[in-house]
Amino acid sequence: MSYRVRFTAEARRDLDQLYDFLLERDLNAAEEAFRASLVRAPNNGWALYGLGEVYRRMGRADAVTEVTRRLDAAWAGDRDVLVLERL
Repeated sequence: MSYRVRFTAEARRDLDQLYDFLLERDLNAAEEAFRASLVRAPNNGWALYGLGEVYRRMGRADAVTEVTRRLDAAWAGDRDVLVLERL
């Protein structure tokens, strides 16, 4: 079984911007942007993955655990495709 995820143009722009924030290591801005994206699409696996990566880099283990729980519930596909370079 395979799944294909389609993004709106707005969601694609959000993810591009979020990746840029991470590349620049502006973790506070990245956290804010991922959280804003999740307001619009609460179960967006890519945004949950990105937010988890931000929290890992911040050393916030409690937040990583919560985001990972949400990602487990939201993501049905192969987790190996979740890498920052693909955001």
